[in-house]
Amino acid sequence: MPSSIQQLANRLTFRQLQVFRAVHELESYSRAGELLGLTQPAVSSQIRHLEQALGSRLFEYVGRKLYCTPAGEEMAVCVGAVFNELER
Repeated sequence: MPSSIQQLANRLTFRQLQVFRAVHELESYSRAGELLGLTQPAVSSQIRHLEQALGSRLFEYVGRKLYCTPAGEEMAVCVGAVFNELER
């Protein structure tokens, strides 16, 4: 594995990937928190740490609606592949 990918993988947690997946699928920090048994601030914190590790915004609000950014959509493909492999 290239060192840059390994370094990135070392900064991510499985919980962050779970939270990202839930937020992406439900389009809501609050609903993701309910699904995962977390508070909305805990979900926000996990996403913020993930964004810092990646150096890119993953979600943004337009009005009151949460949207995935282009970087977030790329991340969703990667996270989906990870979970598909784990669920085999």
